[in-house]
Amino acid sequence: MNMQAVLLEKALGRSMMSGLHAMYNVGCIGGACCMALLFAVGTPPPVAVCCVSACALAVLVLFCARHFLPYGREGGKPAPLFVMPRGLVLLMGGMCFVIYLGEGVVMDWGALFMNSVMQVDPAWGTLSFGLFSATCTTGRLIGDRLVQLCGSKAIFAGGGLVAVLGFVLISCSPWAWLCLAGFALAGAGASNMAPVLYSLAGKQQAMPASLALTAVTSVGYLGILAGPAMMGFVAHSFGLHTVFALVAVLTALVAAASLKLH
Repeated sequence: MNMQAVLLEKALGRSMMSGLHAMYNVGCIGGACCMALLFAVGTPPPVAVCCVSACALAVLVLFCARHFLPYGREGGKPAPLFVMPRGLVLLMGGMCFVIYLGEGVVMDWGALFMNSVMQVDPAWGTLSFGLFSATCTTGRLIGDRLVQLCGSKAIFAGGGLVAVLGFVLISCSPWAWLCLAGFALAGAGASNMAPVLYSLAGKQQAMPASLALTAVTSVGYLGILAGPAMMGFVAHSFGLHTVFALVAVLTALVAAASLKLH
């Protein structure tokens, strides 16, 4: 799907990646609302999951698939499902890993941090990921315009600095309201970092675009899957404050590494 976005950007000559990624966030919100409604009427969880998944699959197959643009056949050969990144693409994959690691840590550990460390009511603790998601979605909705106005380098590096500030507030603030502000800042800062990386992966010359995107997304999604589990060991030994401080340091390194991409 990221490759589809790259093809659209090339065909139309303008940035579209952030706006399309915003629809991912809208889909997360919509899926959560659908599940909540099904639960409210007494639907068993396995049945609810199957219903939502079946509807999404039906829309994809019946209405979306026929509009996909052809790609991934550089040199007449189909693109593999995974390819080992190299050079600049390897750097992009590592950067994407860190970006998604930060999102995964907020998703898996944010509410627990607010409840157990900051001692807030569980209902308020859920605002951590809620605020992160809200500002991330908003940032992506306006991200394409920002990239056109300021350039991808400024948006990536500037967003990284804003995200670092957010994670520092989460790690160091003694007040719960300021921690929640940190989650909002982290979401806003990180919102356009991954979309910018995907656009750049589609434009680099080190590897064919489809192979580069396959590599970058594969390595990147490991961050949201394995990253929070890895950070669990850090939390067990040093506490959740250290987890968010470490994410801040890694995000700062990614923002600095973006200078190598332009």
